[in-house]
Amino acid sequence: MRSSRQQSRAWHGGAQPLRPFRNFCGSMFARQPIAAHSVASWTTVRAQHAERGGWLSVCRRSSQYQQTQFTRRHEMKAEISFLKLALIVGALLVGFSQRTEAYSGSVNGFGYGTATVRVWCAPNAPPNPPNHQDSQTGFVPTASVGPGLAGCNGNTWGFLSGGSFWRWNERHAALGGDIVDDPDLLSLVTPTSSDAEGALSVSGTVLDPFSAEFTISWAGSDAGVAAYLAWYEGDTLLDERLQIGPWSETITVLITSTGPIEDVELRPSGATVSLP
Repeated sequence: MRSSRQQSRAWHGGAQPLRPFRNFCGSMFARQPIAAHSVASWTTVRAQHAERGGWLSVCRRSSQYQQTQFTRRHEMKAEISFLKLALIVGALLVGFSQRTEAYSGSVNGFGYGTATVRVWCAPNAPPNPPNHQDSQTGFVPTASVGPGLAGCNGNTWGFLSGGSFWRWNERHAALGGDIVDDPDLLSLVTPTSSDAEGALSVSGTVLDPFSAEFTISWAGSDAGVAAYLAWYEGDTLLDERLQIGPWSETITVLITSTGPIEDVELRPSGATVSLP
């Protein structure tokens, strides 16, 4: 009986010794040839191993399976990357909705709601408590602060008022680094002037028990002014509008609900910031 070294010389013409190695399948075969570069060598190897179950053909099938798994892994990585991107985008969108759910006022078709105005005198700023605040809840809610506020620029002020048929009037001005109104909009504004002003006027007309048309006139003097409008039926957001200055326009918005339409709540917000 020939030794393994003698058998190696018989297979490869004495070219190289044998040692264990991993074949295509990744399985360990003892004493297999480490290389078979010529067609003649491969033919010899196939003949030698045909009676052992044809591992070369098995390895080809295994190799194809591994290639499929490799491709699938890369597809899964791509899918995971896309999912991460979608989650990031989704998180950003959700985060914006959560910020704007905090509002400086609300009013329904009957004129019932809440008006709140807040002022931070420079250098004070959110999240610190405001220096001045006024709030009222009821029918035809009204809130007003300034001008002539202690610690603030003498011309910083804010005014909000609601009424029936979703009537809403809002005026605010921030000067000398002061901040007026809703802090949840502050991430959207950039102070660019020492005198920033915003204005908002809304009124609604009932069309039928399930719909109403809103006329909105609003304006912002510069990028330090933002305004946001949202219409809710209970906890359901029906529509929303956002503007960041500078802008000035009049628009109409149609709102539909399950009825009665007067139960729909308008939630306006505004923010005005200024440079020192």
